[in-house]
Amino acid sequence: MNLLIARSAPARDTAVRDLADMALTLAAFAQPVTVLFSGAGVLSLLQDQHGDSELVEQLRNLPDFDIRCVAEAQAMTDQLGSDAPLIPVTPLSVSEVQALMHQATQVWGW
Repeated sequence: MNLLIARSAPARDTAVRDLADMALTLAAFAQPVTVLFSGAGVLSLLQDQHGDSELVEQLRNLPDFDIRCVAEAQAMTDQLGSDAPLIPVTPLSVSEVQALMHQATQVWGW
């Protein structure tokens, strides 16, 4: 399984776009992909953080391509509060995140 980690806040750089491109490319080649939203990267799950409707659409398409989307539970609580995420994500505990990283055959971070 390929693990892509979004760590950067979306307004800071093009990391989220690069991550979405990489995830969709891997999925197009039938590679199993999980995207982990971590720390400030959880802000990528808020639609109002993106001025680019094309990027929002890419993020919304991730689950349609069987890309598993997960997030650190504590980061979701800290960063999103009561706001609903842009896409469905599964919150993971610290131990679940660690297990996920150990299961991955390749890990990339942005």
